[in-house]
Amino acid sequence: MADLVVGTDSIVLGGKVLGVGEEITLDGAGGGVVLGTPELVTAGTDDHVEQLLGWADEVSGEVSRRGGEERLEAAQAVLRRRGV
Repeated sequence: MADLVVGTDSIVLGGKVLGVGEEITLDGAGGGVVLGTPELVTAGTDDHVEQLLGWADEVSGEVSRRGGEERLEAAQAVLRRRGV
């Protein structure tokens, strides 16, 4: 970045001086830099994903407020134990 200057107790980015302790957020997908911590917005799940997660809960025998990935992993673990 041509407009990035790193000092001993601050950085200058795009003409804005950021001191020690100021929060910034780096967008790992797009490479953007945002001052502070932006609110995360996630897309809602569609009916097909909800159906899949419902089946995963049935297989694992667990119903909780876990995330989708954890729910699928629990179902996969049960299926592996059953040799499926």
